[in-house]
Amino acid sequence: MANVKSLVKALVAGSVVDAVSVLSSLSMEELKASRNTFNAAYSEAKKAIEAAAAAAEQLKADREAELQKTIADIQANIEGLDLDIVTKLAIEQMNKKYGITEEAAPKAKKWEQARVDVMVNGTVYNIPVNGNTTPVVREAIQAAIAAGQTREQWIEANKVNAENAE
Repeated sequence: MANVKSLVKALVAGSVVDAVSVLSSLSMEELKASRNTFNAAYSEAKKAIEAAAAAAEQLKADREAELQKTIADIQANIEGLDLDIVTKLAIEQMNKKYGITEEAAPKAKKWEQARVDVMVNGTVYNIPVNGNTTPVVREAIQAAIAAGQTREQWIEANKVNAENAE
């Protein structure tokens, strides 16, 4: 009998010449039987592929229906809830999960930076008492430090009050 692997390779590759060379070694009865077997196998494979595609579509539809049901359940459960109540319950659950008591609950730091208006070369700048500032103000502060003043002393000397702001 013909080499089945060679025939399958030729059919999959679409090579008519190779398929003919393999089939030409068969007798007419074997060729007819092979054709009938191939046609039956082709029909069954086609049905199996269509069934698999239908099953995949059904699975997709089932998942979509489940998703829509879940969304509807969530919307039904949260309808009428107050955001403050939900937030409080969520905080309580997190504290319970991680063992945080009310007394031990960490407080967030408030980053407040003290700022002051100072005048340098006739221009008013709003600068932080500590930290970075504009280059013009930084140079003036560095010159004052070189002259023996501290940053705080320089700020106090150049601070713009409500009276002398005009």
